[in-house]
Amino acid sequence: MTACNETIKEIKISEVSFEISEELSEESPPIIPNNKSVFDGEFSIIAKLDELPDYMTDNPDIYTKLLGNIMKLYYTGIVNGRIHSDNFTPERTKDVLPPPNASAEERKKAADYCTIGGALEYYSLDGTEIDYYELYNGCLPYFCNDREGNIQLIDNVSTDNIWQITDYDEILRYIFKYANTEKLEADAMAFIATELNNACINYYNGIKTQKIKDGDFIQQYTHDTLPNEYTTPEPALGLAKHATLGGAMESIGKYRQFSVCIKKLGANDTHKIYPMSDSSQNDLKVISSVNMTMAELYGIS
Repeated sequence: MTACNETIKEIKISEVSFEISEELSEESPPIIPNNKSVFDGEFSIIAKLDELPDYMTDNPDIYTKLLGNIMKLYYTGIVNGRIHSDNFTPERTKDVLPPPNASAEERKKAADYCTIGGALEYYSLDGTEIDYYELYNGCLPYFCNDREGNIQLIDNVSTDNIWQITDYDEILRYIFKYANTEKLEADAMAFIATELNNACINYYNGIKTQKIKDGDFIQQYTHDTLPNEYTTPEPALGLAKHATLGGAMESIGKYRQFSVCIKKLGANDTHKIYPMSDSSQNDLKVISSVNMTMAELYGIS
């Protein structure tokens, strides 16, 4: 490392308010603009781009928070035993994951020596639209972290108490050396909760309106029945009610990443998902299974 000079609306879900899912999508800029792709041609690692892509400089908070949350999810997943050698085998990086029966000390040591590249590779598992490893290719030297492990763009920071990120091989110990692991875990679960809330809204509404149909994505881990071209509105609503949290996860290519965190999440009386550790929520009921249906989550009969 080289020394050098995080609003989601709270929405009360109801049969009517699901229709806002398209509005949510419009409020959140796409990760990569439709007219631009970093995936064209054969992939090769770039040490540093001549300049950051416009979509990063125009929306810096999206990409700094995203990078930070991906690393926190990976790091705390290893530390707490959710990510191990039985459920993740890196192909692009040399990260060595601990076995599932590793001690707390062994997990912490392994997490410290896993890398930014490993985190990006892990978050890309099963994704069909975005490869996060490629998304940040050549961009990492434009990012930096503070003592708490928060990620920012170097050009947007006025303090000297930051460290420049170098490349994919940079170990996570350099990022999180002074950070509180419990705070990192809380941040990671808040990230998952927000992503899953949006995924569930869009999944339920998409099935109900038949914008999501059988064959739109591959169900490797779930078995939700989705509408087809012959499905009429009433049966489509029934399918939406019986669709599962696991299906919502899989619809965005994040089943493996999110399912291992499910018991860390809960839903409140307004049918919104939060981390169980969120002290501001005193009515959370733990989500014990990815098989929980949309009807159960949203209190729909």
